[in-house]
Amino acid sequence: MVGLYNVLAGPLAPLHGLDFPIYDTSWLTDDVYVDNSTDSNFNKQEIWGVSGTITWDVAGLTVKSITSFREMDLSFGTDPDGSPAVIIDEIDVNEQEQFSQEFQATGKLFDDRLNWVAGFYYLSEDASSELTIRTYEGIFQMLEALPGPIFPLGPVTCPAPPPAPCAGGPGNPVNIALDIGRFATLDQQTDSIAVYAQGTFDFTDRLSGTYGIRYTDEEKDFTYSSLLLQSGFQSVPRSSVNDSWNDVSHRVGLDFQWSDDLMTYLTAAKGFKSGGFNGRGRSVNEITSYEPEELWSYEFGLKSEWMDRRIRLNGAIFFNDYTDMQFTLSSSDSSGAQIIIVGNAGAAEVKGFELETVMLPSANFKLTASVGYLDAKYTEIDPGTGLNLDLKLIGSPEWSAAVGAEYTVPLQNSSSLAFRADYNYRTKVYFDTVNTESGAQDSYGLLNLRATYITSNRNWGLIGGITNATDEAYKIMGIGVVDSLGFSSSIYGRPREWFLQASYYF
Repeated sequence: MVGLYNVLAGPLAPLHGLDFPIYDTSWLTDDVYVDNSTDSNFNKQEIWGVSGTITWDVAGLTVKSITSFREMDLSFGTDPDGSPAVIIDEIDVNEQEQFSQEFQATGKLFDDRLNWVAGFYYLSEDASSELTIRTYEGIFQMLEALPGPIFPLGPVTCPAPPPAPCAGGPGNPVNIALDIGRFATLDQQTDSIAVYAQGTFDFTDRLSGTYGIRYTDEEKDFTYSSLLLQSGFQSVPRSSVNDSWNDVSHRVGLDFQWSDDLMTYLTAAKGFKSGGFNGRGRSVNEITSYEPEELWSYEFGLKSEWMDRRIRLNGAIFFNDYTDMQFTLSSSDSSGAQIIIVGNAGAAEVKGFELETVMLPSANFKLTASVGYLDAKYTEIDPGTGLNLDLKLIGSPEWSAAVGAEYTVPLQNSSSLAFRADYNYRTKVYFDTVNTESGAQDSYGLLNLRATYITSNRNWGLIGGITNATDEAYKIMGIGVVDSLGFSSSIYGRPREWFLQASYYF
């Protein structure tokens, strides 16, 4: 928990001194794994599923039927403000089930120079949620208990004749503006179908080309309702909306095998991320859909082996071009109430390179290393979003790198003991759209150590090790709601831990 601020400011400032808990930096602790939150934090998951694949070989074709079903029950609670005060406590109860069916055929043509695959895919998903969001609990009852409308919510002097925004007094409809806790229900039915085909043709023994195409058609039915917790006011009557999207995606590629140890490739592909609905609307007008996100990706790379395959070197440079990039933004209205906006930000570009190698200095010694660079930025912003071109994309470190070393010691009776160390590094990342500094993660590295014992017959194994050996405190998730709820909240990765694992190989 970082970046606590006093939220009783602006329109809520007159409530100071009215037995409302003060919320400020005094609730911060010196330990990132300890906070002062209440008992709303819990997580319970029940997930089960079944799948089956049937394969037929008919007249030179391989035909598959892949059927699967999954059901999930998920309940969790969170108190992200990290204080005993009920600034925001949320409990979510979610149910989801999905069924999918795929038929796929593969085969070869033209003296096996063409390898092809074609298929049909269907998905049906039904998901529902109940959200209980307690926010600034007690303010509404406090206003109702006052003798009259004495607190201004605008540039007026109270008391004033209606409809001046003066809160306070029993039955005053203006009090509802500060009843911002709610109970919401969400239901969504998704039906998606797709047909696809892809083929790889060997023009020569060294040159091959690939082309794939996929058509996707998706429809979503969304139903939403919202009830204010304290007043019982139905802010959003049960409302249903529907939308559908379709897309044609392509993939084109060329591979050239320069030798048995060196291959280069060039690909271009179009991706599609479905649209959806804002599930946190506060009025019927906010229950709107956002558009699909589309991506064209281009990549050139090589795969190679050197020095009798004792060195493997792979690399790639890439360019990703996004249009209608989706985003989620938390802001606030004039009363300080949180507003969640889900929409399309505009266009973005992500370009960079990746390089990785595996080296075998000796039969028992292996070294690994990788490095990656990202230049991720918005290139166009929809003026209505409130964003700007200087913002960094979520979860996009400029640099990332990893190194590892493993040494195997042969023992008697052909058993072995292997020691391995891995170090992973990444530069600064942001976890929310507006790049909240107090919730960002600066550059950091993680060291993991492991020892593995394998018996001579390779049937038994014993693995022990230490993860995050230097006990690095690092964030894996964060959200900034400083302007609306007065704080930013972060979730930290696991501290230093040891483990012991026994394995039996059939």
